[in-house]
Amino acid sequence: MDCRLSCELIVHAYAEQAPSSSARARLYLAIREAIIARRLAPGTALPPTRTLAAELALGRNTVARISDQSPPDPGGLARMLQPSSPASKS
Repeated sequence: MDCRLSCELIVHAYAEQAPSSSARARLYLAIREAIIARRLAPGTALPPTRTLAAELALGRNTVARISDQSPPDPGGLARMLQPSSPASKS
């Protein structure tokens, strides 16, 4: 999946989040849910923060913080997208 498609997917998922949540929470949940549902597959590159920020009308720093934020599992969202190594599939 190229960055343009992943950006469109994230923008769509962001729009589906509850508007009562903060923009930061909505973006985090949109990306996390897309990863869990495998709409963003392992190895998929997240779009550049400037591109995603422009598409969502958010500040670049807000988007950058989300990609570094840690989910309940160890590691940030970007690390959730890294393909598993054969050694870790035990």
